[in-house]
Amino acid sequence: MATVTRVAPAPMGPALAIVVGVAALTRGALIVVGLWLFVGVFIMVGVEEILGTLPGAVDVAARATVVGLGVLVLVGGVGETARVVVERALRLRTARRLAAAGAPMPPAVERAQLVRGAVGPLRVLVGVLGGSSLLVAPFLLGFADGDANLVIAGIATLVAGLLLLLLAIVALAPVSRWWRAELERLERAWPRFRRTDEPIGARMTRERRVHVAKAKAGDPSARPRRRSAVQRLDAALASGTVVAFLIVVLGVFLRQQCRRCEPVRYDPWGESLVDGVATIGLVLFVGAIVLLVLRGIASIVAQAVREVLAARAAQAGTLRRSAWLDRAVVSATSVEVVALVVGVLGMAATGLVVASGVDADVMGEPEDRFVVVRGWASLEPLAGALLAAAFVLGVVGALTTRAWRSVVWTDLRGDPWRGRLDGGEGSGSHGDAGVGMGVGHDGDRHGSDGGGDGGGGDS
Repeated sequence: MATVTRVAPAPMGPALAIVVGVAALTRGALIVVGLWLFVGVFIMVGVEEILGTLPGAVDVAARATVVGLGVLVLVGGVGETARVVVERALRLRTARRLAAAGAPMPPAVERAQLVRGAVGPLRVLVGVLGGSSLLVAPFLLGFADGDANLVIAGIATLVAGLLLLLLAIVALAPVSRWWRAELERLERAWPRFRRTDEPIGARMTRERRVHVAKAKAGDPSARPRRRSAVQRLDAALASGTVVAFLIVVLGVFLRQQCRRCEPVRYDPWGESLVDGVATIGLVLFVGAIVLLVLRGIASIVAQAVREVLAARAAQAGTLRRSAWLDRAVVSATSVEVVALVVGVLGMAATGLVVASGVDADVMGEPEDRFVVVRGWASLEPLAGALLAAAFVLGVVGALTTRAWRSVVWTDLRGDPWRGRLDGGEGSGSHGDAGVGMGVGHDGDRHGSDGGGDGGGGDS
C-alpha cells in the first residue's frame, strides 16, 4: 500500500481571519467599480446619446461619481493586492508550522495560494505604483510655473517612482528566491504539496478528451445532463432582464432616434403604442431586477440551510458526499457571501459620500446644480455602518467557514478540488473516488493503491 499524504484544513488564527475578512471590503470596492463601468459605459452613455444632454443636476451627479470611483479604484486595486500578499504570507507561516509538526497537509484550494506566491502580486503592485508616479511627475513639473511646492512634489514623485521600479525589478528578487526555497521545504515534508492547480485551458482540454472517450465507450455518465428547474429559472430571469431592457430602449428610440433629433410625434394610436412599449418595458425591467434580488436572497438562505444540515449530518455520521458538497467546501459560504454583498453596498455608499465633497469650481458648474450631489453626504452614517458590518461579517465568515470545512471534511473521503482538477466530475468520480486519502467517521485515515494528495491521481 502506497504512502498517502494526509489532508485537512489548516488552522486559522486571528490575524489571518482579519486579513481574510477585509476581502469583503476590497473585493466589494472592485465589484462597485465594475458595476459603475458597466452602467456608465453601456447604459448612461447610450441613454445620453439617445435622449440628449441629461438634466443639469443629473448630469453633474453622474460626472461627480468619478471622484468616488477613483477612491474605490485605490481601495480595490491597491487594497486587494496588498491583502492577497499578506494573506499568502500568513498562510505560508501556518504551513511551515504544520510541516514542522508533521500535521496533515492543507487541501489543494489552500495550497494553490502558496504555490502561486505572494511576490508576483507584490511586484505588480509596486511596479504599477512606480510607473504611475513616473507618469504623474512630468505633469507636476510641467505645470509648476515657478511654484516651488509643485517642483518639490514633482521631483519627489519622480524619485519615488524610480525607487519603486527598482524595488520591483531588483529588490524583490531575493524575496522570490526565498519563497521558492520555502516551497521546496514544504514539498519535502509533503511530497504532493505542489500538485494543486493547472492552467484552466489545459484542464478543460483534458476534460473534453475524457468526456469524448467516455461517450465513445458508451459510458452513461457522458450523456448530457438535463438542466434542473433552478438552472432553467436562472436562465429565464437573465434572459428576461435583457429582453426587458431592450424593450425600454426600443420605447425610447421610438420617441427620439438620436441625440440631436427632435422628438417624434405620432397619431393618437401611435402615441399610445409608444408610451405602452416604454411603460411595459420599464415595468418588466424593474420586475426582473426585483426577481433577481429575491432569487439571490433565496439562494443565500438555501445555501445556509444546506450548510447547517451538512454539519449536523457530519456530526451524526450520516453525511453523504454529493456534487454540491464538493463545490461548497472550496467556495465561499453563506456568511462570506452576505459579507461581500454588505461590502458592495457599503463601498457604493462610500463612493457617493466621497463624491459629495467635490468642488463646484473644479467641475466648472454652478453650485445650484449640486443639489443631488450634496445630498449624498447624508449617507455617511449608513456607509460607516455598512463597512463595519461587512468587516465583522467577513471575519466571522472566515472563522465559520474554516470550522464548517473541518466538520464536513472527514466525510469527503478525498480532496474534491484536486479531484476535479484531475478530470473528475464531482461526487464519486474517477478523479477522486477510491483514490488518495480516505477518512473514516472515527477520524482514522487510510490510503489506497495509487496514492493521492487527498484527492485525484496524477494529471
